[in-house]
Formats: sequence, structure tokens, C-alpha cells
Amino acid sequence: MPKKAFIILFALTGCASGTSHVEALTREFHPLDVTAVAATGFLLYTNDVIRPWNVDVSRVTGTTYRLTLKRTLFADGDDGSSELAFRQQAEKIASTQSCGSYRVLSYEERLENIAVGARRIVEGVIECIKG
Repeated sequence: MPKKAFIILFALTGCASGTSHVEALTREFHPLDVTAVAATGFLLYTNDVIRPWNVDVSRVTGTTYRLTLKRTLFADGDDGSSELAFRQQAEKIASTQSCGSYRVLSYEERLENIAVGARRIVEGVIECIKG
């Protein structure tokens, strides 16, 4: 019997008191609480999957910009995606500023320890080249 079917069968069976395990669980948790927790988890997960990097861009001088990218907690992907994400943001800045290209002046990757593990942080400075 598949594991899923066994769990469903177990949940639907009754216990010695005559109530099923599902009924016993629903008495312990209020449906609105369960819905709120599930919705919060879903929103956190989908936000991190859709937007795996939190990006902060600040202007250093007229044509120089500092980019800081922080990997979200539940984002899926390999470590090689950090350089790609940085370059995509640099290209985005160059196109919005009507620059022909950009030059990377500095680039650094590091891990930041947080309560539930570590997350990748990428920082760098680019110069917008007009023309």
C-alpha cells in the first residue's frame, strides 16, 4: 500500500473513543488558525520562489551604482545564480539610465548567518558607460 494511502486510511479510522483522528485533530486546532498559518507559509514560499533575490540599488556618484542582492530564505537554485542575478540587475540599471554598457568596479559574495541558517549576499559597484 502506498504511503499516502496508508496515511489517509489511518486518518479516517476511528480510535477507541469512537472519534476519528481527523475529528480529534479538528477539535485541537481552529480552522481559521490553520488557514492563516497555511496562507502565510504559502505567501512566504511563493514570494521567495518568484523573487529569489532582494535587490537594493543606490547611486554612489553620477554614473556609479552600488548593488546589494540578498538571497531569500526559501529560494531554490544553485550558487552560480548569484553572478547571473548581479549581471541582470547591472544590465537593467544600464538600460534604464540609457547607457551603452557598464563596467564592474567591484564584486563580492559572502554568506550571512541568520537564525535559520545562512543566506548568500552579493555586493558590487558598477559604472555606467554612456555611448
